Amino acid sequence: MIESINAQFSEFFDKPSAPAPIVVAPTTQPVAQGASTETLLDTVLGVSLDRTWFGITRSADDTEKISMLKDELVSGDQAINLKMVRLVKKILHTDHPKYKALTKAYALIRAHWVDSTTPWVERGKRVLKKSNQASFQSGHDELYNKFVAARKDVCDYWPDIVEASRREIKGIFDPSLYPAALPESTFTVTVFYPSLSADESLKALDPKTYERMKALAEERLTKACALAESSFAEALQELVARVVHALTPVPDDAGILTVKRLPTKALEAFKAFYEDFKKLKVSDHHELDDLCKRALALAESKSPGDLKDSVQDAIEVKEQFQTLAATVHLLTGAK
Repeated sequence: MIESINAQFSEFFDKPSAPAPIVVAPTTQPVAQGASTETLLDTVLGVSLDRTWFGITRSADDTEKISMLKDELVSGDQAINLKMVRLVKKILHTDHPKYKALTKAYALIRAHWVDSTTPWVERGKRVLKKSNQASFQSGHDELYNKFVAARKDVCDYWPDIVEASRREIKGIFDPSLYPAALPESTFTVTVFYPSLSADESLKALDPKTYERMKALAEERLTKACALAESSFAEALQELVARVVHALTPVPDDAGILTVKRLPTKALEAFKAFYEDFKKLKVSDHHELDDLCKRALALAESKSPGDLKDSVQDAIEVKEQFQTLAATVHLLTGAK
């Protein structure tokens, strides 16, 4: 989740010479507070993306291996055993503008999936609050419509893409790998909502199995909540680190300490982060909730202009952010 939050707010950050983020080790201890795990399961569902795609690579056969390895092949006792060599050849010109537009459209769908959810304990599945499902689906549908338009362009320009691939691949081009026309079903993205709870139908059919599955679901959700809270904490630390960097005075040409740039974007990022934190968090973690509120209040305590004009104010706010970062670090059990 930290990657998606950083990507989402990257436009707010003062990028030059940005420091490395403070690393927060994910906790393995349950940190959910408030509602019981059983109750929380009723408020969430899983969300996954399923994708089908035209393969852009193929395994090379022996003839193609010889062509690809012609400079490395030698004769005699040192000859290469081609059966022991595994080479993959690229068969599609992926730099074609229409294909790049399609991959970008898919990347936006995936980013929306990540940014609107929190981690689950299994890859390929994430946690979505039921209260956010309608807005998530609406956002997905809007992006999917753009994906469909880009997919149509790829299918319409398929002969051109194949020709560009032939020019790029040259000697190992195999026309049998490319259909004359590409059906739109070649590229699909499907969103679906698997349940995170135990199958209720087992309750009457096999009560013991149901209880085991229920306990497992609750255990997984507890771990998922811990993953989400650790990711939120890391994102908060990253935002703090960037603000600290922006508020650190440096000597000017005359040797006088000054804040070089207005820290506007770095401070504004806290508001966007806090809104996402409130929207996405599944469980209540009172200490982390309080720290996020404190970070937002601190970011809004002084105007960017005041912080640039007053080195003393900048240093005071910077030190308060550093104290907050240390508290988050301790809260998450980082070593």
